[in-house]
Amino acid sequence: KNAKNGCKEAFDENALEEHESDCVYRLVPCIANEFGCNEKVIFQNVIQHYEHKHATLIPMDNNTKRVASKMSHVKIDLNGKHFILTCTSSKKFKCGTKELCLLFQRVYLIGSPKEAKHFAFTLKFFGPNSTNVYTGKVAAVDESYESLFASGSGKVCTFELQAFRNQFLNEDGKYEYSLEIRNLKEEVKDENVDSGASDIEDSNE
Repeated sequence: KNAKNGCKEAFDENALEEHESDCVYRLVPCIANEFGCNEKVIFQNVIQHYEHKHATLIPMDNNTKRVASKMSHVKIDLNGKHFILTCTSSKKFKCGTKELCLLFQRVYLIGSPKEAKHFAFTLKFFGPNSTNVYTGKVAAVDESYESLFASGSGKVCTFELQAFRNQFLNEDGKYEYSLEIRNLKEEVKDENVDSGASDIEDSNE
């Protein structure tokens, strides 16, 4: 089904479905679909489309602090994979007598849903008097904003906008945050190594 987009691979029926879920020519939602961009983008062009049509992605190192004056969209490159932190705000809605606005933040892997299962993220916000830590699952670029928000999957970090400003903005109107991408497969591997080392030590006592 991706031949029309440029894919020239050929598979038997058993392997075809698996290939199509990973194919770099498959169509995925634009990661700015919550802004009203309803375009389907060829997977390998996701970043180029976003930067051409929406905003430049700011490079960021994994697990380092960054100071910003507004909610920026950033990109972390880690072991040959690309991760994008995006942020959007909801329209104001009534809650009793107050009008509220929510911030939604999530991390996308430019990869397949199967790959995304192996990654989690930790997002930290550092305020003048407190630190807030959110740990969630990385989303695949195939997953739309609506599906993430509706699923309760732990892939969306949410703040009430005014509460965010009160808690994290400094006197200059800026806030400080860090984003860490974690490879869950590597963490399990490290735990197994540690466990094996411990067993060897125990047997030598």
